[in-house]
This record gives sequence, structure tokens and C-alpha cells, in this order.
Amino acid sequence: ASFTKERKDVFKFIAFAALLCFSVATVTPVERIIFDTNVALAQQTGSRVQVYELQQMSVGIVGQVREYIDGEAGGSDLYSRQISSWGEWVERQEAKHCSRAWYESNFSLLGACS
Repeated sequence: ASFTKERKDVFKFIAFAALLCFSVATVTPVERIIFDTNVALAQQTGSRVQVYELQQMSVGIVGQVREYIDGEAGGSDLYSRQISSWGEWVERQEAKHCSRAWYESNFSLLGACS
């Protein structure tokens, strides 16, 4: 089946749009946005958002979690209720990812393990 010029143009446009959307989603720090949003929601009174469920996220948020654990960010109420169990998660993530050789690293590891 041969494509006409119009079909080729439509196909090229759809392929380019899909590639553009994929590249934007790849570069955008989605997990950090999710983490910040859920922490802000969890701090509201009457919220049912549980921050400890975010432990399923990747190593890209270890730096932010470490800030909350150290008390540099976030409220003390949030720390005492939900963030206190994250110390073990941070240690597991650092042991798993930060001891890799330089050629196994990526940009999210450089930010999280520094």
C-alpha cells in the first residue's frame, strides 16, 4: 500500500508529535513534582494522602527525602507521622544505587548520591 503525500505528512506529524511528547516527559522531573505535590497535600488537615506510600518511587527523590528527614524542609508534624520511616528506605536506595561504578550511573543518581 502506497502512501499519498497527504498521508505521509500526517504520519510524519503524528510521529514527530509523539517523539516530542516522549522527550518532554523524559526530561521533566515527574517524580519530584509528584513528591512535592503529595507532601503538600499530606500536610493539609483532613488529608488522606499517605506520604510513606511514595517509597515506591525511584532514587531520583532521595535528596528531597533526606532534606525532610533532616528537618531542613517540611513540618515537624509531617516528619513525626510519616517521614520518620523513610530513613531505612534512603539507606537501602543509597546502598543499592550509589555504590555503582561510574559507567553505571545516570543523571538522577548523580543528583541523589552526591
